[in-house]
Amino acid sequence: MTIQLIPIPPVGRTSDSGHGWLYEAVATIDRAISAELGSADAARSAQASVVERANETTETKHWVLAVDDADPRVGLAWAFVGLPVLGDLEKAYAGVSVLPAQRRQGLGTVLLEWCETVVRDAGRRLVLVWSQYAGVEDHAPYVTGPTGAVAPASAGVAFALHRGFHLKQAERRSCLELPMDPGVFARLDADAQAHSGGYRFHTWDGVIPDEWLEPVGRLRQAFAQQAPAGGVEWDDDPWDRARVERMLDDYRQAGRCYLVTAAECVATGELVGLTEYTWPDDPGCPVAWQWMTLVLPDHRGHRLGLAMKLANTAGLTRRAPQLTLVLTENAHENAPMLAINVAMGFRPAGGSAMLAKELG
Repeated sequence: MTIQLIPIPPVGRTSDSGHGWLYEAVATIDRAISAELGSADAARSAQASVVERANETTETKHWVLAVDDADPRVGLAWAFVGLPVLGDLEKAYAGVSVLPAQRRQGLGTVLLEWCETVVRDAGRRLVLVWSQYAGVEDHAPYVTGPTGAVAPASAGVAFALHRGFHLKQAERRSCLELPMDPGVFARLDADAQAHSGGYRFHTWDGVIPDEWLEPVGRLRQAFAQQAPAGGVEWDDDPWDRARVERMLDDYRQAGRCYLVTAAECVATGELVGLTEYTWPDDPGCPVAWQWMTLVLPDHRGHRLGLAMKLANTAGLTRRAPQLTLVLTENAHENAPMLAINVAMGFRPAGGSAMLAKELG
C-alpha cells in the first residue's frame, strides 16, 4: 500500500465537486469509529465538519486525509491539528482516526508524524490528543494520571503512550436512556426545588434572547477557567456576545439543535449557571450530547446543577421525543457532577483520555 496524504481545505458545501468528497470521507471514518464506541449516530456529519472549518476564529485548523494511491477516492484515515489563536499559544490539539479495518498498517504512525510536524512548524511546544474507548474495553494494566484518575490502556491510549505521550486526564463516558424514569425524575426534582429557592430557570431552544447573550458568554468563559483541567494548565478562553452568536449560527448551519437551561439569581438578576444539550436536526437520529454544565462557585450548594439538568432533560423530551439516548463525558475528578449524573440514571459507557507530549 502506498499512502498519499491529501490536504482538506475549507469548503462552502459538501456538494463542492473538488473537495466536498473529502468531508464525506471524514464522516464515513468518524461514523465507523463512533460505531465502535457504541453509537454510530453520535458521529459528526460532513456538513458539521464543513461548518467547523468555515469558522476558524478561535483556532487555525489543518486537516488531512490518508488514501491509497491505488484507490485515491476512498479515505482510510484522517488527522487534524488545531492551533489556538486566543490563548494557549504554546499548545496545539491533534487527532488521528483510522478505519478499524485499516489499523496496524502504519497509518496511525504516518498521520501522527504529520501532526507533530505541523505543530513544530507552527512553533508550538505542547501537543494534546484525546483517545476514546468503549465500555467493553478493559485492558490492564491501568494508566494513572496526575489527578489520580485512571483510564484503561486501550489501543488508542497504548499507541499514544508508545509515541511518547503522557496521560494528563481521564474522563468517564456515560449514557442516559430517554425518557427518564418518571419516579426518579419526580424524586430528584422535588429535592432540587426544595433547595433552589431564590433562583429562576430559563430554557431556550436554539435562540438565546439578546439580553442574555453576554451573560451566557461570561458563563462559558468561566467554565473554561473552572472545569477540571487534569495535569494541563490552560490560559483564559475569552467569550463575548459575538462569539455566542457565532456558536448559535454554527449550530444552525451544521443542522444541529441546541437546548440550554440557565439559572438566574432572583436577588441580583445575574445568570449563575448553565447546562446544554445538542443533537442533529434529523428525526432518524436517536442520540443527543450533554455539553457543559456549570454553576458559579458562590451559588453552589443549592442543587442548581441538578435542577438545570432536570429542566433541560424535560425540555429535551418534549422538544425531540425521538431521542432515546444522551451521551456525556466528565472528568474522573469531577465527583459532584458525576454524582448528579449517576442519580439521574446515567450509566458508564467507556471513557476518554487526554494525553500530552512536549516536542523538542
